[in-house]
Amino acid sequence: MQGLYKIANHIREHRLREKIRGRRSEPEQVYCFWLGERVAIHEASIHFNPLNPVCRSCAACMRSYAEEAVMAREIYEALSAEPRVVYDPEALQGVINLVADLESRLHRRKLSLEGRV
Repeated sequence: MQGLYKIANHIREHRLREKIRGRRSEPEQVYCFWLGERVAIHEASIHFNPLNPVCRSCAACMRSYAEEAVMAREIYEALSAEPRVVYDPEALQGVINLVADLESRLHRRKLSLEGRV
C-alpha cells in the first residue's frame, strides 16, 4: 500500500514540475451533447456510443481518433448492447463482416506505416 502512495506522490510531483515549466497544457475540451456540458475530449469519448443517434450525429469527441477506433467501438457496442446478437445468425454475420473490414483496414494502415504501400 505504501508503494502506491509513493507512486501517486511521484506522479503529482512530476505533473507539478511540468506545469511550472509550462509543458503541460489543459486537455482539449468539446461540448458533449449527451452529457450536456463541456468536458475534456477523452472524457466525452468514453461516453461515445455509435448506436446512440445523438452521438452519431455529433461525434466531436471522436474526431481525433482513427476511423478504425470508431469501427472497433461499433463492434463492441453491437456485441454488448444486445447479448442475443451472438445467437442470431444474421446479426452475427454483420458483426463478423465489421471485424473483417476492421482487420483489413488495420492491415493496410500497418503496411502504410511500414512504407510497403
